[in-house]
Amino acid sequence: MYRQYSSILAFLLISGCGAGSSSSSTTITEIANTADTAKPVISAPDPITVAANDAFGTPASDADIVAFLTAATASDNIDGSVSVTNNAPTQFDMGETSVTFTATDAAGNTDMVSVTVMVADITGPLISRPANIAITAESADGVAASASVIVDFLSAASGEDNVDQSVTVTNNAPVVFPIGVTGVSFSAVDSVGNTAVSVTATVTVSLIEVVDTTAPVVTPPADIVVLAGDASEAYITDSAIVAFLASASALDDTDGAVAVSDDAPSVFALGETRVTFTAVDAAGNTSQSVTAAVTVVSALVQLTGQRVTLQDYNPTTQATVSNEFAVEIVDGAVSADLSSVPLNLTNIINGTATPVGDYSEALLRFAIDQARPIGAGSGTVDLIVTTGADGDRAESESQLHCQLQINWQSDGSIIAITEPEQSISLVVNRAGLKITTTINEFDIMSVTVDQTTGAATLDIKLLSALSEGVKVAGGLLDTLLVPRTLHIKVATTMPIADADGTDVSEFNAIIKLGN
Repeated sequence: MYRQYSSILAFLLISGCGAGSSSSSTTITEIANTADTAKPVISAPDPITVAANDAFGTPASDADIVAFLTAATASDNIDGSVSVTNNAPTQFDMGETSVTFTATDAAGNTDMVSVTVMVADITGPLISRPANIAITAESADGVAASASVIVDFLSAASGEDNVDQSVTVTNNAPVVFPIGVTGVSFSAVDSVGNTAVSVTATVTVSLIEVVDTTAPVVTPPADIVVLAGDASEAYITDSAIVAFLASASALDDTDGAVAVSDDAPSVFALGETRVTFTAVDAAGNTSQSVTAAVTVVSALVQLTGQRVTLQDYNPTTQATVSNEFAVEIVDGAVSADLSSVPLNLTNIINGTATPVGDYSEALLRFAIDQARPIGAGSGTVDLIVTTGADGDRAESESQLHCQLQINWQSDGSIIAITEPEQSISLVVNRAGLKITTTINEFDIMSVTVDQTTGAATLDIKLLSALSEGVKVAGGLLDTLLVPRTLHIKVATTMPIADADGTDVSEFNAIIKLGN
């Protein structure tokens, strides 16, 4: 710093008259000039964050940016307030932009301050909601969201974002819109998580009043055949009839499944009883009546015709041999003379061996009706084998007798005849001697169905009891297994009928044993 001096000499001549005196005065003023080297001081605004207008950022004309730029001031110690300039762009891109503020005083001293402007996506999307709709439902269940009118309603909502442009709009629509008014809220979120203000539109569902004039349709059960009980009749409480009645069904266009009523009697007599089924829907429409039959029969098995097949086995040729014979049915007894075709004795003896040899049971096979009833029961079978042809034991003849318990059950298709676990007494009368022994249970009767033709037969195993007896009392009974004529009688309480419906309780056969 330095000083410059300049002197101004002023002479003031002051003259006057008077005592002849005079005076003079000199004034010197000193002016000091100092050089300006101090730069102005800028007061800059704080950094700011502004919302992006779009994906390209925000223009400098944005009110917040304008306020930011004009907020900068500068003061100078000599010049006082000085103007401030900046290098702000006309468009602020997404992200941070540094703005430099500059102030220069009259002496050329300059100050600069930089402040950042952050342009960010902070604005949530805008949702355009669909117009409210009113629709009708055909049932009280309402309308499914998959219905086209609702699909169109939901898809009419759209979302727009200033940065992302389009956004996905979600909603809280139910799976089914019930009767009444349902509000649906629509929402959207942009790529940086800004959430739109949700909007709501309504769906009003009203029920169409439908006049039901259509009657239900009844599907009847299939006809059944039922085995009568001890009183030769069947009851509504029988399991087969209960299942028969319960299997009727009815379907209504409006109500769906509806109850079925019937006129079934409490007691079903022998023969056919037709049961009528009807149904009434909630609107009072009555179905057409349909019927199904319950046929009550007294026989589990009904023979067809008057023929029997004798089936035997030849171990030598390993061939099954079948021969057909006529039968006579008198007073419930079926009789046949089979002695013209001897049974293979070797086959029978093989069946008594331990272990059993090459053997197949000799059978009487009676053709039976394919219409088999539903039912179950139990009873007895008596087997009597007598030497000789007439079945009456002479003093010199022998006779074998046993009785076994049997159970039977039929589902209308398959008849099962089983022997429960039991000890069977085998009584032998021989030459004045009466001897009793115990044998194991054995099969004596069965029903066989040909899987190809569907033909069924009642099979009686002729010598199964004798074979079991020989196994446990060989010394007593094996002398019966020689070439000879035998009379075999099978009496049973199992319900069997002939082709005319007459009860059959006894089967008699004259057989011959030979080699």
